[in-house]
Amino acid sequence: MSLVLQREGIKIKSILHYNPIAVFIYYILVFVVTGFTMDPVILCISLFGSFTAYAILKRGARAREFLLPLVIIPVSAVINPVFSHNGVTVLFIINDTPITLESTLYGAGIGVMISAVIYWFKSFTVIMTSDRLLYVCSAVSPRLALVFSMAIRYVPLLIRQREEVRGAQRIMGRYKTRELPQKIASSSRVFSVMVTWALENGVVTADSMSARGYGAGRRTHFYVFSFKMQDALFVVACLILGCMIFIPMATGAMGFEYYPEIYMSKGILSVMGYIAFVCLTLLPCGLYILEELKWKYLERKI
Repeated sequence: MSLVLQREGIKIKSILHYNPIAVFIYYILVFVVTGFTMDPVILCISLFGSFTAYAILKRGARAREFLLPLVIIPVSAVINPVFSHNGVTVLFIINDTPITLESTLYGAGIGVMISAVIYWFKSFTVIMTSDRLLYVCSAVSPRLALVFSMAIRYVPLLIRQREEVRGAQRIMGRYKTRELPQKIASSSRVFSVMVTWALENGVVTADSMSARGYGAGRRTHFYVFSFKMQDALFVVACLILGCMIFIPMATGAMGFEYYPEIYMSKGILSVMGYIAFVCLTLLPCGLYILEELKWKYLERKI
């Protein structure tokens, strides 16, 4: 039977079988490749892969949530040629301002990059829950994990305390008028109370940790995750695909120039890099499809 995690009505399969460190390495690779290249082929592959992964993870979400990041692409394609007039291919002239094809495509490429990164971050936040992020941070630095966990804990506490303070201020007669000076004065009082409360709470937390023996001896660890053979194979596959992408990028085999005119490098290495990146970006989708096929097969055997 497949492992299914129910989180806020979202069913996440396949990729959550793997250790959070393995998943974190995967996302680091796709972030680096997407964020450090302007090759339109790479960017389009990344956008398609990120959109597919997010669509699988957030099935049943509103169409607006899926399509909103795509608005960045046409907006960037329109804005960039207005401020940048580089390029030799003039499409038309508006008020003595040349609008070039190269500048328009460059703006569209920036929009595709931003949209792809947004989709990757959206799927990252769905997969890497707070307990998984703490596990990854603890593997790097236990102190960093402690600070991170305390910061996560204080966010909802601060929001709740702010609402309580604002409610008390309203009962006392604050926020009665909508004038800006009155709003600033009331907000300043709330901010002052919140700073005092946060400092006092930090002192109480420090005393509590000291009383419980923090720093008195060697720390013990408890993890609900384990690094198995399938995690190692997943990391190895990601690293191999990453090397197949980075080698053409480092050697210039996947070079792409927008200015002064469009130029794209061609060769076997570039094709290898594109194929490797397709495999890398569609890895979550492939794992999900395999898991569904396995589930259907087991259902038929029942």
